[in-house]
Amino acid sequence: MDAAEAAAASVSPRRIVVRSVGTAGAGIVGALRHALPLPEEYLAACVYQAPAALIGPIDDGVARSVAEALARVGLVVDVLGVDEPFTPGGPDYDVALGIGQFERLVDVAQEIAAFLGVTPERAREMLCACPAELIGKVSANTVDAIRQRFEPLGVSVHASRRASAVFDIFCPDSHRGEACRIVRETSLLREHADPPTQFAGCIAGGLDRQTAESVWQRVRSASIPLRILNRDFQRFDVRLEEAADTPETMAFLVESASMPERIARRIPGRTPIFTHHDVPRQEALDLLDRISRLRARATAHVLAMQRFRLQLVRVGNADSSARLLEVLGGVDAAEARAVVRAMGTVNRPATAHQARWLQHELQRVGTEVRMFMA
Repeated sequence: MDAAEAAAASVSPRRIVVRSVGTAGAGIVGALRHALPLPEEYLAACVYQAPAALIGPIDDGVARSVAEALARVGLVVDVLGVDEPFTPGGPDYDVALGIGQFERLVDVAQEIAAFLGVTPERAREMLCACPAELIGKVSANTVDAIRQRFEPLGVSVHASRRASAVFDIFCPDSHRGEACRIVRETSLLREHADPPTQFAGCIAGGLDRQTAESVWQRVRSASIPLRILNRDFQRFDVRLEEAADTPETMAFLVESASMPERIARRIPGRTPIFTHHDVPRQEALDLLDRISRLRARATAHVLAMQRFRLQLVRVGNADSSARLLEVLGGVDAAEARAVVRAMGTVNRPATAHQARWLQHELQRVGTEVRMFMA
């Protein structure tokens, strides 16, 4: 701008617009609350549902000084004229982390603690959950900021648009009858189609958010382990129930599951056996279709309903192994030491993420474990 425009801008009222949470930590909302006479809920919305107008109208010089201070703590901000337009964000997305690798989950847990302001213990609990839901009701810009923070650490970021999210209901076979009765009594579900039979434990499918929340209100007091899961966050293990020993089956297993051919040749004789792990819903459906066309049979098992026990088969560093069982496995310290001494089985059931993370960390200290369904 020329000198005249600059002079005009310097006296015209301005406002500060938050573009993104950027690299700011969880303390940013509290810091803003101390500096600005605004409600904490409003400030949190400005940060996590950016773009949003934070404050204005204020003097140009003050606005730029404040903007520089905010940028130094990681926020991405602009100084705009009070009438200068921008497109605001909103509470449009829920976010979960996809865990396919376990090498840097300790770093991921530290980043969760820094981003959300939770304890390290709570951060580990969030990573062990299936799905590993991180935060809800955030804007697209916040989703982008989360990707920039977490994807370099080896996890993927899954964003679900709240307005179009679809949900399915899962329940263990041991509680299926009671769960189906409760669901049938929910009038809102009468028009929903039956769920795909290939998805083990799925008792109702294709719910919108309002219906899912209505069902949850009806079943939350029932003492059954029922889960209502967002399809965008669902992950499955595919189990081959039976298959013919043919060249086509071998080629499919080698290509789709990255199996060595010598392993693939043994699979038809060892069914039922899990062949594909931690795959998204659509990929699971595609695999089931391909298996069906091979004249074989398979089922998909959602990770959220799986529980595992770990059996020690070789112990490396005993002290480190016991500590890992205690911290990651949630096992009492005395019991953890006893399991390591006896090279026994951890009786406390673990989620799929928790079991695989613990298995990975134990391998790093020389301890080998076998996972089996609880």
